[in-house]
Amino acid sequence: MEHEHDHNEVKGCKHTKTKSRRGIPLLPTALSIIEKYQDHPKVINGDCVLPVLSNQKSNAYLKEITDLCGIKKNLTTHLARPTFATTVTLSNGVPIESVSKMLGAYLFEDDPDLCQGIGQQNF
Repeated sequence: MEHEHDHNEVKGCKHTKTKSRRGIPLLPTALSIIEKYQDHPKVINGDCVLPVLSNQKSNAYLKEITDLCGIKKNLTTHLARPTFATTVTLSNGVPIESVSKMLGAYLFEDDPDLCQGIGQQNF
C-alpha cells in the first residue's frame, strides 16, 4: 500500500494490487506509532508506513509471546484483518459498508468467525 499522512491522521492509501484508494481512520495510539518510525530508512524510502518483519518471523515471535503468557490460542499475523474489522472499526461504530471498503475485496460472509461478539446493530 502506498500511503499519505500528516501528523494528525491518515488521509488515505492506495492498494497496490487494485489501485483503488481507501481512507483508513487511525486511533491516536496508532498515529503515535507511525510518528515514532517516520525517520526509519524503509519509511523514508516510501517502502512502507512501518518497518515490519516477515510474516514468518512475526508469527514466530507471536508464538514465543503466547507461550510465555500461557495463551492457548494460536496467534498469527493472519488474524490482523478480522481483528481490525471487529475491534478497531465495528466496535467503535464504523458502518459495515465502510469497513468492507477499507478491507478491499475481503467479504464478511466468507468468515463467520469475523463478526462473532459484535452486536447486530452493525449489520
